[in-house]
Amino acid sequence: MMGASILLKALALVLVPYQSVLAMLAWGLGALVDVWVFRRRAGGTQSRWQPLANVLLMNAACIALGWAVGDGMTYAAMRWKAGLPLPAAMAGWVLNALQLPVAHHAGQLHLTTMTGPLTMPASLDTLGLHLPAWVLTFAAVALLIRTRKPAWVVSGIIRVALVLALASLLRFITSIGLFVALCDFISYESDELPISPFLRHPFIAWSYLPFMLAAWPLVNRAFRLPPPAQATSAPTYAWAWVVGPALLALLLWIGLRPPDGDRKHGAVVISTFHTQWSPAGRPYDREWYGADSGYNYAGLKRWLGVFYDVQENRQAITAETLADASVLMIYLPDKPLSPDERMHIEAFVRRGGGLFVVGDHTNVFGSTSHLNALCEPFGFQFRDDVLFDLDADFFQLVDLPPPRQRLLHGMPFFKFRGPASIKPTAWGTRPVLTVGHAKAIRAIYSVNNFYPPPHDHPRMQTGLFCVAASSHFGRGRVVAFADSTVFSNFEIFYPGKYEFLVNTMEWLNHADHSFGTLLRRSCLAGALLVLVGLCVILRGPRRLLMLLTVTVVTVYAVRTVHGLAEHSAGAFPQPNSPARALFFIAEPEDASYVLRDFVSEEPYEQRYDVFIQWALRADVFPGFFMTGLAEPPALHAHLAAADPVDTALALIVRGAKQVAQLKEVGPLLRAAPRSLVLMTRDLSWDDASAALVSAGLIGGDGELVQLQTGWPDGHVTIERAEGRLMVVFDAERFSDRAMGFSEKVSPDATQRARYDQAFSIIDALFDGSSGE
Repeated sequence: MMGASILLKALALVLVPYQSVLAMLAWGLGALVDVWVFRRRAGGTQSRWQPLANVLLMNAACIALGWAVGDGMTYAAMRWKAGLPLPAAMAGWVLNALQLPVAHHAGQLHLTTMTGPLTMPASLDTLGLHLPAWVLTFAAVALLIRTRKPAWVVSGIIRVALVLALASLLRFITSIGLFVALCDFISYESDELPISPFLRHPFIAWSYLPFMLAAWPLVNRAFRLPPPAQATSAPTYAWAWVVGPALLALLLWIGLRPPDGDRKHGAVVISTFHTQWSPAGRPYDREWYGADSGYNYAGLKRWLGVFYDVQENRQAITAETLADASVLMIYLPDKPLSPDERMHIEAFVRRGGGLFVVGDHTNVFGSTSHLNALCEPFGFQFRDDVLFDLDADFFQLVDLPPPRQRLLHGMPFFKFRGPASIKPTAWGTRPVLTVGHAKAIRAIYSVNNFYPPPHDHPRMQTGLFCVAASSHFGRGRVVAFADSTVFSNFEIFYPGKYEFLVNTMEWLNHADHSFGTLLRRSCLAGALLVLVGLCVILRGPRRLLMLLTVTVVTVYAVRTVHGLAEHSAGAFPQPNSPARALFFIAEPEDASYVLRDFVSEEPYEQRYDVFIQWALRADVFPGFFMTGLAEPPALHAHLAAADPVDTALALIVRGAKQVAQLKEVGPLLRAAPRSLVLMTRDLSWDDASAALVSAGLIGGDGELVQLQTGWPDGHVTIERAEGRLMVVFDAERFSDRAMGFSEKVSPDATQRARYDQAFSIIDALFDGSSGE
């Protein structure tokens, strides 16, 4: 029966993210089985409370150790995406014996089907080893509780591991056989391969069930232990249970604490010598249009210049280049960095410099290869791939619930656009941003944007991927990001971009203390020695299990407390240069701003992406003020309180939904020093004026008369002691359809007149001019 308890608990952990009620029911049934097993085994050899203590210990240990093992398996699957040679070879031998045309090489299975030759990796994701790992962990917990003989524990774990390895292999082989059969069934006439269901966690979990049930008798044999021996008097070592965990917690507290470091005062150097992608030299102004103006880092350079001394380096990197630098930024190199340049950068980081490297899926000119040669010492590598969502193709908003680390301060979510992935290669590398439920496909360089069709294919890698990572090297710090497009002029204003850039630069603008690094590493080594010492002192399987459980709980508790502290201590740097910022009020689910869908289905008259983006051309940083969130928009509050920065709020009223929203956010707009309201032409004068009055933005007959002077296709500026309100009627004249659909347009004279009108309105909002 112990096998049933173990299997129910393992299934519960698999199902928690998908079917929480069913998961809790499965765990509860497993706990009831525990009660029956321990009461039945107790007989008259134990006290009446011993079975209950055993049940509590087993479930507490299963939760703690299962959590740790699950995290470990998730990290392993994120880091190692390549196929495993041994499972691939064994699966190939079995399938060949079953007369299926399968070959194997270097962890890959090569299949011959009616849809053509296909390749599938025997990776941690396709093998789906989370459930077997949990079963093995829970079996070890049960063995440690039920016997005092270490030899029986080791023997039982080995037997269970062999059974699970066989079950995992058979499940993998069966899945491949079913996939090949489906490929033969759909024949060559289909463009889509039926691989997606085989890669989903719920399917993998349920497909394990028949093999686990078949292995049930063999697993139960591992628990056929001799009757428990009479308890003998043994030293309790009560002092060790008090002193040991306390000392362990103290050492882990110090060892796991994120370092603060000393803030530096050098320049942020953006190196553009090695790249022709997204240049930063030409200003993003009102005279430069077309695709090249959008694929440009001029906005990024200007944004960072609000907070730091920013310099652009257009020469090879030398020691003199980095002499006065605090942070070096390198992105998308299309020619390699020389050995001398890599040596100078490595020395710069080791002595306390910050390095920000930005990659992409565009390895057509070797950018990934060039970056990997530079990043090898720092604990990560860029993969040559493109990530898509398993269901919705492109990723959009990735939710970031608190607590968040400092690089994600003030970011409730982040908007992606087909990122690549990053492989951590050192245990000290910390994933900053991850995307799950993803598939990775190689880029196609025969198309302009290098995006491959997001068709499912067995050779694609799946699961969880890292898209941003951080690491420490010497006294310095390194951050890697795997999507260069999101910082271009036509993407930088979307949620999370401004915040991530200043968070990253501020984190990199700190140098670690050499003594602090040595202290943290010494404390972690000391914690390991204390743990080993406690294992020696507190001999016995049950005590070892209790010690492991306490250790895991302590580690997670310390990490949680440090995470909460890091989240609450996060702060943006103070601006040191004048700037203007215009925040557009919106909801996360607002399809008109393309926040959820890669291509919005809203008509172009309902979309204002170009108008919002091109506020950058008026020397204004456009962004979003998202409503309905648990935390207020931190960046707006920070800039609004900064002396060198002028801020404004805007709302585009496109229909009845925004009319209702206008009433809700009216106090925010009224309190802002500058506010902008764009009203749709679909509203009559009575409806438009009533909406503004009910929102508290217009009061008194005098302001109504002044407002009417702008109706139906003009605009009005109302000056008050508390601030400036601008109301623009006929908002559709600045919609994406009117502005030219996208940022890539090269305008004719009529469009230029429309653009100049839009720029003049933004100028008037901040400068108080007429706006004509």
